[in-house]
Amino acid sequence: MTFFFLLPEFLKVRSQADFFTVCRTPELACEVTLQPIRRFPWLDAAIIFSDILVVPQALGLEVWVFNFPFVLRNLSISLSSS
Repeated sequence: MTFFFLLPEFLKVRSQADFFTVCRTPELACEVTLQPIRRFPWLDAAIIFSDILVVPQALGLEVWVFNFPFVLRNLSISLSSS
């Protein structure tokens, strides 16, 4: 079972920009990456904010982000033996 919570600082950023805008905007991605470090000074590392869903989006797939879960639309996979 996974437990998580969203920092109020993150929710503020997200209220001003959609998820993929945060992923693709260096200043916003940096801000949300550093928020846990600012809130919890005993942390000594940060995980760079991004998401695996930027990859299918970059490949031209339509990706919609709702609160949860993530939904992929127009997904077709071609497997060939050649």
